[in-house]
Amino acid sequence: MNDGGFIARAFDYIGRFPSCRLLVVGDIMLDEYVWGNVKRISPEAPVPVIAVTRDTKGLGGAANVALNISCLGAGVTVAGLVGADPAGREIARLLRKRGIGVAGLVVDPDRSTTVKTRVIAHQQQVVRVDRENHEPPTERAREALKKRVLTALSGADGVVLSDYRKGVLSRELVEEVAAAARKKGVFVAVDPKQTDFAFYRGCTLITPNMAEAEAALGGRELTGDLDIWEGGKAILRKTGASAILLTRGEEGM
Repeated sequence: MNDGGFIARAFDYIGRFPSCRLLVVGDIMLDEYVWGNVKRISPEAPVPVIAVTRDTKGLGGAANVALNISCLGAGVTVAGLVGADPAGREIARLLRKRGIGVAGLVVDPDRSTTVKTRVIAHQQQVVRVDRENHEPPTERAREALKKRVLTALSGADGVVLSDYRKGVLSRELVEEVAAAARKKGVFVAVDPKQTDFAFYRGCTLITPNMAEAEAALGGRELTGDLDIWEGGKAILRKTGASAILLTRGEEGM
């Protein structure tokens, strides 16, 4: 297919988005941005002093994936864990503001919401501060999330698993989602972070970048088109997926 035909087909698919309802499951985060200017160096240490001019907040992780899908016109519900804290409430507010369904959102009082704060001066990122919980969710939270996910899946035309390895996507949950989606006849697309892609067995589509694919293949370097082709087939065998989309940075997909 020539480029013109590919683009026309892509626009045709995008045009169908308003009739679709998708479910995004994964690690939900709040992105914070602290904007300012540097006018001097601190006398306490050789670091810049940022004079803050404004703060902004946005949806991160799986919530950002849901936002992007929503911007393409599809209906979308997001499922994941947030803490009983201001960051969790801000995420829920931002999701509702954008018309994204929050029926799959579980508030876990034993867990803090993942927050990534970026300090930016003169349009350059100076530092990033991560506040996150690396402990696995409690059994109570896992069961509540599984129930919400399976309920939301019943009304979905497809599922996107957005994994950032923050503990929300367990092997058990992936298996449950894959089985329920297969029974319903809808696809499961995965943006992976685990190094063992067998973790995602049963998915329909997997979308690793080059580094993730090489890690999943035991560190094997993919140096050319033939290598990539063979590596992709190996990943399909490992996951049982129908398709793989390998993102290659400036070299395309």
